[in-house]
Amino acid sequence: MDGKKWNFTEYLNGDKKFIIPVYQRNYDWKQKNCQKLLDDLIRIQTAHFETYFIGSLVSKRGVHTHNFIIDGQQRLTTISLLFLAIYKIALEQGSEKFAEKILNQYLINQYSEEENNQKLVPIKRDNIAYLSLFSNDEDDYIKNSNVYLNFQYFYNEIKKRNLDIQNLELAIKKLIIIWIDLQPEDDEQLIFESLNSTGLDLSNADKIRNFLLMNESPENQQKYFENYWEKIEENTHNNPSTLIKYYLQYKRRKNISDEVFYESFKEYFNKNVTDKEKLLIEIKNWSKAYSKISERRFNSTQLNYQLKRLSFLENTTYEPFLIAYIVEGEQLNEAVFTELVNIVETYLVRRFICEIATNALNKVFLTLYSDVKKVVEKFGTSFSQALIAVLEKKQGSARFPKDDEFSTSLETREIYKLKTKSRAVLFDAIQQKLTPESPDILEKIVEKDYTIEHIMPQTLNSEWQQMLGENYKEIHDKLKHRLGNLTVTALNSELSNRKFSDKVAIIKTKGALKINEFVTQQTMWTEEEMSKNQKRLSKILLSVFRFPVLENRDILKEPDDNEVLVEHEKGKSYTNQKAIGYEFLEGYKERKNWIDIFIGILQELSEYDSVIFNDFVESSKWFSNIPSDGAVEINLGTYLVRGISNWNKFSLIDRLMDLCNLQPEELKIKFKNKKEQ
Repeated sequence: MDGKKWNFTEYLNGDKKFIIPVYQRNYDWKQKNCQKLLDDLIRIQTAHFETYFIGSLVSKRGVHTHNFIIDGQQRLTTISLLFLAIYKIALEQGSEKFAEKILNQYLINQYSEEENNQKLVPIKRDNIAYLSLFSNDEDDYIKNSNVYLNFQYFYNEIKKRNLDIQNLELAIKKLIIIWIDLQPEDDEQLIFESLNSTGLDLSNADKIRNFLLMNESPENQQKYFENYWEKIEENTHNNPSTLIKYYLQYKRRKNISDEVFYESFKEYFNKNVTDKEKLLIEIKNWSKAYSKISERRFNSTQLNYQLKRLSFLENTTYEPFLIAYIVEGEQLNEAVFTELVNIVETYLVRRFICEIATNALNKVFLTLYSDVKKVVEKFGTSFSQALIAVLEKKQGSARFPKDDEFSTSLETREIYKLKTKSRAVLFDAIQQKLTPESPDILEKIVEKDYTIEHIMPQTLNSEWQQMLGENYKEIHDKLKHRLGNLTVTALNSELSNRKFSDKVAIIKTKGALKINEFVTQQTMWTEEEMSKNQKRLSKILLSVFRFPVLENRDILKEPDDNEVLVEHEKGKSYTNQKAIGYEFLEGYKERKNWIDIFIGILQELSEYDSVIFNDFVESSKWFSNIPSDGAVEINLGTYLVRGISNWNKFSLIDRLMDLCNLQPEELKIKFKNKKEQ
């Protein structure tokens, strides 16, 4: 590696060609970055600076005069756009010699025999826009590109501020860079990561793309980018981070935070991947399934509608499960897939109505596909029946609420206080049940074409108080936001807090959705009518989101040897009990004794959040950074001291799980004999 100080314009001079490799991100400097550069250049001249440092530029030489830009493409592209603006203005001002100088010294290789002789070659999507700026016809410009927008900013600002373009060139000549010229033996990936160690500019997907493509030959870079990565970006609307995280979590069977996502990907790659192209094919297939689900591009109208309504729950933890089903299955059966979507929707709707914490859902869905496959293989049942069995066996914060819990929650939950999209799901489900052929009303509720209304108003006037009777305040406080007092209309401002008979008349003439039929048949709206409406609407929701039927109940029985996974309870230490394994963040693991189980749990917590773990270790008397007799190593340089009781072991686990915001039931202990519990 050879690094030295250069004038930026000196670096541009000569017959060099600066190629931005395909793995680099798009040109994305914003107007504020361009404004700062222009302001700095003006200050350089007015303050008479001799030099002005603007950072490093890392490149690796290719054939002939080609230089592949590893780091610094944003500055290089921006200053090239500034020179283009200067060149265009010089031509307009009749300064043809100066324009020719700018063009030949900084923008093109005038003697090059290549078809395109521009010095700078951005990545494909940016290059088209960049090349168009050399045209004399503005109609050729790609005006929706960031490249054009920043060129146009410089062009307009120079003219608006009446800047002297020759002085502007002199200021650019004072810009200094550290040019790092990599040699063939240099590890460009390692150097790139050290230069971008703050992680402020690059997304996890940017880092992963660079990791996969950077050390490849230009030919392989082009092949991998065009055949796989470009398609992955298209399928995820140029935001593949979420999709790749789904893939990685599915492969590793554990939740991964954004902070350690990139390092986890590298670790997975280095340990498990022997064929990079096969990995890219798999991620591309995941992206195709992701796109099909998110854009709802199935043949079945019913399936597309179900996926749309599911998306309104604003909980995407289910997506890796559905993606895995599409990717791993031999051939997608849309009827079966619709069944799975219905089961998942019912599971999520019942849980949010019953106010069950969502913490456990990530773990449920990360392992759900493999859990269901095991049941299919063991019992020979259908995938949808196996899914029902797996979810029905869930307990604690992962449970699938049964009818009694769901009914009670529907009765007491203040539905009006739910998020708009969640309310939309419930009322759309009711409307679809009452009028199956009607269009869905999901967007209409969110966009407020339809509104979810109180029949008994939020503010009672004297007429409403009289209708409700002497206990009007108690009735109002208890029932105003509950399901039985709500309906859907397009008449928000008209209904307001009018008396009930007026509301009925207006709804009959202007807001007659099927859901309003019961309301319009009433002459009064008291606690009795609200209770009847509550039962009516609850019954409909129970039928739409009905608990799925498991045909073979034997699947739920414990195995003959009575091995059982018991959800951990906070404060429990399992003294005098023998365990044979545990299930936690990385799935199930067999272990011989308690100390092995404890060490395994601590190691998983250490990987889950190393910052929290290390802070905790430093303040605990049960850990040391010095090995001693009987001490057990948790990870590199961290030891658990000897003589710790089971009670203290699980006290440590409970506190660490609290700090990591993990629920006790996410840890399960396996015992040989259920009677011992």
